[in-house]
Amino acid sequence: MKLVGLIFGGILYYIGLFFIVRSIFRVFQIRRIKTGYFLMGIFVSVPVFCIFDYVYRGNPILIFFGSIGYVIAAFLLYFILTLGVLILLKRILRWILRNPSKLLPTFSKKAIIGSVATGMVVCCIGFFCAVMPTTTELSVGTGKTEYRIVAVSDIHYGSTGSVVSLPRMVRQINEKNPDLIFLLGDVFDNKIKAIDTAYFLSQLDRLSAPYGVYAITGNHEFINNSLEEIIDLYRQSSLKLLLDEEVSVNNQFRILGRIDVRHPRKEIDAIVTSSELPLIVLDHQPQNYRDAQKISSVLQLSGHTHNGQIFPGNWLIWGLNRLLYQSESNGFHRYGNFSLEITKGYGTWGFPFRLTGNSEILEIHFWV
Repeated sequence: MKLVGLIFGGILYYIGLFFIVRSIFRVFQIRRIKTGYFLMGIFVSVPVFCIFDYVYRGNPILIFFGSIGYVIAAFLLYFILTLGVLILLKRILRWILRNPSKLLPTFSKKAIIGSVATGMVVCCIGFFCAVMPTTTELSVGTGKTEYRIVAVSDIHYGSTGSVVSLPRMVRQINEKNPDLIFLLGDVFDNKIKAIDTAYFLSQLDRLSAPYGVYAITGNHEFINNSLEEIIDLYRQSSLKLLLDEEVSVNNQFRILGRIDVRHPRKEIDAIVTSSELPLIVLDHQPQNYRDAQKISSVLQLSGHTHNGQIFPGNWLIWGLNRLLYQSESNGFHRYGNFSLEITKGYGTWGFPFRLTGNSEILEIHFWV
């Protein structure tokens, strides 16, 4: 079913591009149509490798062309959006001015050149935002003892188009001198046998926190791996993988880490203890936050959404979360004594860009 949907999307992609390319050729009066269409066809066809890479993960050739394809796809998106805005403005101005003359061709050379420049600039800005994470600080709780927690989500190590640097991430986290570190799912993103597991684990083992480094699963770990394979990978590290289980930290508060909803998991009532200690819930996807609220936890930390990652993906994600789950899709939200934080994530998926906010590290001052 997934493959059918991707093929259908590819067909729509080509239909739309056909009309746009034909119009551009007419504006620039390219007479050697066959040669022009052939060269342009090669350029616009590269993003199709993204589809094949998604379905058949781990192939080096597909990864190479898929990485280039995501860059081209992002450029085409903003090229088309800019061109559409310019055309709309032109029509509005003609209507306002009541110009009775015949409309000029829909596309003009200046509009096309301006749209190309905009697409390139936007992609450069997006790359900068992806590799320059910002820190978001939160303060939760009303006690007198502070625990500094640093959390990142959606690292997507091994993902096609990923621009994350594990050594840099580890250094940025450790420099904050955290008491605890949380990895909130989608930590890696590929077949385990297709990633450099020795390097991956050696870098994560450098994360340092006196009360431990905890990880949960996201949906992407399960796309190409079984739960048993994921468990075997984490057993080779110093990280503690929480799989629908609760742990106590220094007898002052509790952490409950959930298996991602993509995989069968326990009801939250069957996991939580009757302890009166404050509880933090780690759940990769945010839409089930009411479960955490129901058991009187003080905080849920989630990721998954990337805040859409590239515009207008943030609008789409916001609408879908509202429509399907009546849930927020990004940021910090309070509901009485309960708080929900949905981080944008540290890494990228597919597109090596972020255009709905920089990559993010969470620094939580938790008072108990």
